[in-house]
Amino acid sequence: MPGLVPVWQGQDHILDLAWSAQGDFLAAAEVSGPIHYLKSGSGVKTWSGHQLGTTSLGWHPQQPLLASCGQDGRVRLWSPEAMEPQTDTEAPDRWCTRLAWHRKGRWLGVAGGKRVSFYRSDGSLALTSQPHASTLSDLAWMPHEEICVTAGYLGLQSWRPDRQEPFKLYHWQGSTTRLAISPNQHFIATGDQDRTVHFWRSKKPSSDDSAMMSGFATKAEQLSWDSESRYLATGGSSDVCLWDCLKPGPEGRPPKVLKGNPEAFITAVAFQPKGAWLASGNELGELCLWQHAREQTPIEQWKLASAVSILAWSPKGDFLAVGCAQGEIYRLPLTRSS
Repeated sequence: MPGLVPVWQGQDHILDLAWSAQGDFLAAAEVSGPIHYLKSGSGVKTWSGHQLGTTSLGWHPQQPLLASCGQDGRVRLWSPEAMEPQTDTEAPDRWCTRLAWHRKGRWLGVAGGKRVSFYRSDGSLALTSQPHASTLSDLAWMPHEEICVTAGYLGLQSWRPDRQEPFKLYHWQGSTTRLAISPNQHFIATGDQDRTVHFWRSKKPSSDDSAMMSGFATKAEQLSWDSESRYLATGGSSDVCLWDCLKPGPEGRPPKVLKGNPEAFITAVAFQPKGAWLASGNELGELCLWQHAREQTPIEQWKLASAVSILAWSPKGDFLAVGCAQGEIYRLPLTRSS
């Protein structure tokens, strides 16, 4: 299994990676706070990030503008040309968990404490929701609508940027840690605290209708949809499970299993945009590339310096960025698969 040389060596666990819309910039956040900004051929710039730790990054879909949030309860916008944030806003709660831009860039959604807040593209606060019953753990936008979905204890909630109350609830008597919405937005998949994965049908009249998959060895916090919305890849064990969501859905049929190293849990999964490749990484620093539609063994494998913490494909799918537990950042050039 060949090794790879990182493009940058940080000091701490790489918590998040984000590619700019054109794929020319890559940002990486260390759990302790610093944010590294990498541009091909021009070295690395490091921003101070957030005190107590940076928690989430996201590039504006149309502008060279990076959003970040952190444990200090600040929401910041960064321009690649400057060393200081372009805007710096205090969030309504004491810390922030996750952020995401709407696909048109009009809104930035931020989950912080028990509230979701919506910011305009200039960094100004537009609206803050009423408090949820518990801390919010994740959020994501519906791909084709101005609807933001948040996750936490007792299920999911759907929000619009102009309303302080959720307009749809997906009830579940448990705690959700991660969510992923299929590109066709038919399904909302969640990784849950009790080592289950739920599939919610977003258009169903009853939000209580879901499919639940159990039997995972650990929490399945690694979720990734393929570009055609057919397969959801999950971690939760030493193998990658592929759940087929072609009609009638994933219920009643076992997943396709991509066998990994039985000595290590999967720590990250990521489908290539508009391609047939799936990347996975584990806690031993083993990075695998799969052509899931044809093969159940990796087509490429590499050994990295420490555990894989996060994976991110560039928008065109020609580069794979990898963050690791001891601060290594890798950038692999890959030809798009057919």
